Amino acid sequence: MQHIKRYISTFAPNGDFNHYLDENAIIDSVLTYISISYGSYLFNPEIGTDLKFYIYQPLANSTITSLKNELESIISEFVSNVSVSNLSIVQQTSTSLTINITLSINNFYKDVTLNINENNIQLIQ
Repeated sequence: MQHIKRYISTFAPNGDFNHYLDENAIIDSVLTYISISYGSYLFNPEIGTDLKFYIYQPLANSTITSLKNELESIISEFVSNVSVSNLSIVQQTSTSLTINITLSINNFYKDVTLNINENNIQLIQ
């Protein structure tokens, strides 16, 4: 397992200074941005994703492509050096999805699983 041996610092959209210490802190930052509902962040309504929208969509290639593009967009805009290298979606019930994502951070890969239902987004590691 390769570890990031440098600090990564960024400014949050609200002007706060963020200081990430390791890959787990970066993953937490990514998941925070992913879990914000689009339009709900008062100071910058452009932040966030519309993941709950995908609960009710058929799992066609276009849906998977659209979801991946949305995740890559939010990640590239707000967290540097992170990319989505793999993405799979499983529809658990008619109102819930499981999204398996492999995030790449400076040649370090982290598998993350998100359970999404109409009420919340839950991270499973």
